[in-house]
Amino acid sequence: MANRIKVKQISSGIETSGKTILTNGSGGFTFGYANVEKGITFPSSPVSGDTYYRTDVAELFYYDAGRAKWLTIKKNSFSCGRSLLAAGTTGYMYVGNAVQTSANGFRMPYNGTILSASIHNSTTATGSRTLDIRVNNSTTNRIQLTVTTGNNGISITNGNLNFSANDLIQCVLLGGADGYNDIIVTFEIARRI
Repeated sequence: MANRIKVKQISSGIETSGKTILTNGSGGFTFGYANVEKGITFPSSPVSGDTYYRTDVAELFYYDAGRAKWLTIKKNSFSCGRSLLAAGTTGYMYVGNAVQTSANGFRMPYNGTILSASIHNSTTATGSRTLDIRVNNSTTNRIQLTVTTGNNGISITNGNLNFSANDLIQCVLLGGADGYNDIIVTFEIARRI
């Protein structure tokens, strides 16, 4: 199977817009056109990396075999934080200047999946402390990131937490041994149908 790389222009004077470079297996390249299927129903039996344009939502999707679902190529990132949180205290992260609580959060406009997340603060941990990224404040439907001794943050890229349209996403730092300062949490989502 040929590897494909999308290009706009190889060099001045050679326009390749809409074409795809194909490797020929011997280190050479050929040019061809790549067509992306489109419609309102995903193809059956996809393989990892397949792409499909959903005309009903005007989005390009790819099949992620590791997560066993179709996700948008386009990703969105969200961030929240807090200036400080004392040791032993559980606290919700703020979104802008708004107070974050169990009844508030990021309201999601469509079905999606949290793919990656990170937490960082200016305190080096002397004991573990865990961040929950929760759907509708659930303590079972969540991603957990644990900052361990000697670190001041952690990130993951293997998230697979689904949420639905109108769900709330909350970021909650659970009580732990250290007080945290200048806390920043980010997470990345992709749309899912």
